[in-house]
Amino acid sequence: MSTFKRRLIKEKHDNNNNNNNNNNNNNNNSSSGYITSNMIQPGDPGFFLPNWMLEERRVIPIACMMWWGLSIFITLINCIAWIMRGDAKDKYGNGLTKVYLTFVIVGMVVYFSVASTFWFWAAKYATERVERKRKTITGIVALWFLNDMPLWALDYRTIQMDAAKGIQIASFVFNTLTFLVGGIVVWLTYTYKITTFLNDNYAPRGRPEQSFAHSGSVFPERGGGMGMESLSLSPPQRLLVDREPYHPQQGINTYQYDV
Repeated sequence: MSTFKRRLIKEKHDNNNNNNNNNNNNNNNSSSGYITSNMIQPGDPGFFLPNWMLEERRVIPIACMMWWGLSIFITLINCIAWIMRGDAKDKYGNGLTKVYLTFVIVGMVVYFSVASTFWFWAAKYATERVERKRKTITGIVALWFLNDMPLWALDYRTIQMDAAKGIQIASFVFNTLTFLVGGIVVWLTYTYKITTFLNDNYAPRGRPEQSFAHSGSVFPERGGGMGMESLSLSPPQRLLVDREPYHPQQGINTYQYDV
């Protein structure tokens, strides 16, 4: 048998041994409860959320929908169970209770008609990440101005006027968190938009002295003493000496000097 055939047989035998070892390791890991990379299917999120929610952070608008919905629900319970009670009206006054009820209703209308629509649109049908982010921010900004900010101020006022109860504390905590998260999003969005507008409309444009590529010269107002066409990227010429390479067959170093 030739050496080439023996080499092929040896390589085939080694490959079979490696495959058997890998299969045994996978079986051992499966029986022991460990999860290996071979057992994970591509595209599997690893928990109960479907793939379309997790693709490129689609879970963020869904999380916003769930969190703000829970906050509005707790605020509604606080309004019905505590704010609109007869003794609470005597403590807070008729004006505060009416304003509280008004913003609860406005917040529910904005949530179900505007915010949740944009969030579900972003999660389910938006194909690009920029479009999905824009729709998610739109829902957060709408709720922050019409629900989070006024209800947080009203909850804070009611806690100042009287000792907080259980549902009132829960409403204040949820409204505080939504107010902070929404406020950060609104602030970052405003900062990005206003700085982009100012940079596009009022930023100083490049002056000729600031750019070598302007009009083909460095200082055109000063006479154009050094143009871009005079700047060369080639290496400098060798001065005085041109040396020929060493010739080992001659046994000596021979150089030719051109002065």
